[in-house]
Amino acid sequence: MNKVVLTVALLGSLAAPRLAAAEGGYLSLGVGSSASLGGDLSGYESTGRSARLSIGQRFGRLGLEAGIGGYGFEFGNAGNYDALGLGVYGRYSRPLVGKLEGFGRFGVERTWLRPDSTTGREFKGNGIALGAGLEYGLDLGLAGGAVFLDWTLHSAGVSNQFGDDLDTTSNMWTLGLAVSL
Repeated sequence: MNKVVLTVALLGSLAAPRLAAAEGGYLSLGVGSSASLGGDLSGYESTGRSARLSIGQRFGRLGLEAGIGGYGFEFGNAGNYDALGLGVYGRYSRPLVGKLEGFGRFGVERTWLRPDSTTGREFKGNGIALGAGLEYGLDLGLAGGAVFLDWTLHSAGVSNQFGDDLDTTSNMWTLGLAVSL
């Protein structure tokens, strides 16, 4: 009898992070590499690291996320800019082995390119994001969670009030932590 109770308790403790990650809400925060820029930004340099904050809801393997993320870059003679994206994403997760899962994300974003100075021109527009990654389920005591690593590609067409148009792409790696709500 003691072996059965011990076995059930052990299996329950191993499954708890997985169950917590499989259903319900979560909050995630990630810090990433500097952005690799493309499109009309391909000649410019990213400055510093990227970051992302998301809130989501999982329904088994499917999920819905809303998030905000950004990075900085130097835009030639116009100076330093901050790129900011606010988006909604669909997500599909697939168990791989043990508590390790693979996932893919696709969504739509509103993008802003904002100058650090008052002399630069602000750009804004709409775009898409596509990403994939791995996450490992954790038992955080009172809540479940996961540590994740993902790669995301962002693509947006942006313009300013003077009619200047830019086609922008950026991609970055992000390492972060998600906590069940």
